[in-house]
Amino acid sequence: MSVKTVRTPTVGGVQLNATQHIHYFLQAKGAKPIFNHACKHGVLLNEKSFAGHPKMNYEWVLQRSAGDPVSGLGPDVVAINMDADDEEHGVAMSYFVAESYILRIEHHDSKHGNILTLSDIDYEKDDISDFTGFEVAR
Repeated sequence: MSVKTVRTPTVGGVQLNATQHIHYFLQAKGAKPIFNHACKHGVLLNEKSFAGHPKMNYEWVLQRSAGDPVSGLGPDVVAINMDADDEEHGVAMSYFVAESYILRIEHHDSKHGNILTLSDIDYEKDDISDFTGFEVAR
């Protein structure tokens, strides 16, 4: 892994209440991006979960449960749910065809206001994959 720029180092964990969510912003440069978001229970989404793939910009939110839906999301934002009360989530990125990624992860309130930037890092092709993860509790 080659890290080009670290604007915000990855925070180790975050506690979500019923009205909060984690918002992910991934920008890919190069050909078709290959990435996934997973927890210990398996892959929750990947690049194929998004309409219009391949594209440069992807957004998704991690909400506590389907019973606590995040409102006001744009049409291109995918929502996924936590599987358990205390679990580690991560984003893995492949460089087989993509050259670089910018991954920003934010802890948001119910009005989509940024409570805390959990990670904001540029990754460049050096190794064939990168992984960024942290623990989320509800």
